[in-house]
Amino acid sequence: MSAFPSPTPKIVWPATQYSRRDDADASLKVPPHRPLVLRFYAWVLRTIHRTTGGRLGSVVPGAAAPRGRLLALITVIHRHVYRWTGGLVGRNAGGLATLLLTTTGRRTGKARTVPLPYFELPEGLAVVASFAGSAKNPAWFDNLAAHPEVEVQVGGERFRALASPATPDERPAAWSSIVARAPMYADYQAMTAREIPVVILRRSSVG
Repeated sequence: MSAFPSPTPKIVWPATQYSRRDDADASLKVPPHRPLVLRFYAWVLRTIHRTTGGRLGSVVPGAAAPRGRLLALITVIHRHVYRWTGGLVGRNAGGLATLLLTTTGRRTGKARTVPLPYFELPEGLAVVASFAGSAKNPAWFDNLAAHPEVEVQVGGERFRALASPATPDERPAAWSSIVARAPMYADYQAMTAREIPVVILRRSSVG
């Protein structure tokens, strides 16, 4: 996969919309959070695993995430509700702030929109290409390799941005900050041999 374009200059998010971070360790003061739906799903899988003697279900933390057709259905519903309500419903997904990311399909050229949890970092807004610990990257991440220009919606605001993977210098601090707030991503990393990418969204100066 080819490298993305060099990142644009660091942006300062308006204080009225984004909380400010004084340093890279500020996120460690935020209590770790696992969405309620994932905790419930994990409990269901553990219960099934126990009652079937291990034949069904799972005790692996990262397994407690929707996949396949269920994930596709949840994505469609979440996207439409978020759009219809301007983020009044859907911006907070189980306790994690969520945005809509619209990429350009690398094969079709069509707009593709997915809801993703996001994290405020000094470099910009970060999203994680975890794909619930799958062996391959999600399609939206592959789209960014071909078309790094994206549209982002946070609540009722839409803006253009440039997306680039966190550099080797940026990723360690970014990853530590993210898993401190959302430990599920560490669970997903444990399930796959690939290094899960962290993508930084930097607001474009125009558009």
